Amino acid sequence: MSPYDLLGVARDASPDSIKAAFRAKAKRLHPDVGGDPQAFDKVSRAFDVLSDPDRRARYDETGETGEAPSVDPVRVGALELVAALVDQATADLNDDAHIDLKAQMRTVLSQGAARMKQEQANLAKRRAKLEKTAARWTFKGEGDDIIAAMFVNKRRGVEQDEKTCAHALAVNAEALRILDGYECAVTPARPAVNALQMAASNATMATSAASIGLGFGQRARRGPF
Repeated sequence: MSPYDLLGVARDASPDSIKAAFRAKAKRLHPDVGGDPQAFDKVSRAFDVLSDPDRRARYDETGETGEAPSVDPVRVGALELVAALVDQATADLNDDAHIDLKAQMRTVLSQGAARMKQEQANLAKRRAKLEKTAARWTFKGEGDDIIAAMFVNKRRGVEQDEKTCAHALAVNAEALRILDGYECAVTPARPAVNALQMAASNATMATSAASIGLGFGQRARRGPF
């Protein structure tokens, strides 16, 4: 979507019209009034482009806003998470060719997702409790409603924690998606042979040797003597 579309103005809109359109959008989308932070950021970026004559002229000519390509924070976080798992998998210098490293990484991610979902549920309960408790208070004095402001701040803190938790879950899911694009070769482990099995095997070999006239460390005798 172009900066003009984001602000809802025509391509030949005057600077004053652009400023007025931005103020109207910002008033509705600003996070402080419960608006969408991402939508507010897009509108702000559009205004930055169109309010600068040079950047606006460059955009009209080339379609470029002069901004660096946007970076997906979920993708970046997922790559960092996978990198940390790879570092952990290669920290042990012992031979691990018989270990399914991909399965181990998926287990770590799945366990992390389960913990975050539980935390997400706890935060939702806490937010509901705050809202329910806040509704029980009625301000009868004059001036600022201090207790109401306290509850608002606490609710915002919980909501921010919920956003952080949701972002972490999205990063975790993207990391799982990245891992699922790979296969990790696994060498079958050699079965362990215990001492009793080794002794039984030696005894069988000795019996077989004796049955054909051979003992360990001896040569076969030729003839009847």
